[in-house]
Amino acid sequence: MLKNLSYRQKLKILPFAAVLSILICYKFGFVNTVKEHEKYSHQKKTAMFEKQLGYSFQMLNSREKKLNELLDGFVLDTLDNSKNLLSVATTWCRSNNLEIKEFKPYAYAVLDSMSIITQSLTVAGGFIDCLKLVNALETQFHTGKLSSVQYKSVRDPKTKTLELNCTLYIQNIDNYGTKYK
Repeated sequence: MLKNLSYRQKLKILPFAAVLSILICYKFGFVNTVKEHEKYSHQKKTAMFEKQLGYSFQMLNSREKKLNELLDGFVLDTLDNSKNLLSVATTWCRSNNLEIKEFKPYAYAVLDSMSIITQSLTVAGGFIDCLKLVNALETQFHTGKLSSVQYKSVRDPKTKTLELNCTLYIQNIDNYGTKYK
């Protein structure tokens, strides 16, 4: 068919054919390529966001786990004998010539979002034995945070002898909302 056309007729048809071929190439090739590139860019951004989000979740989970491990030693748990202050202190005092004089689990405070219970334990005995108890509560047993120790020499009215009283203040985190009054 093109062989029957003259050179002038071919030149007149050429611009229309060029425009038509550009439109066909654009419609089928370029538009699909642009759509695929936009789709790829969107998926790449989504994958990068999910990757960052995954790292953030992993980091948050690991930090929460570390925090829970740190706070676990200070959580009040009276059912577990290894964390029950009175049980641990009684066992220790029996084996180390100390006498428990007083135990008060009453001071309650709310700091930020945590409930803190302060328990006071007063024992009587020798200075070295009291120091061993303080050391054991700080290093061996997870009964709470030993926040303060007070030593007092008191004259016993019955025996008229001088004895040493050691008052220990131990703080615990109250997860259960129990309020001691």
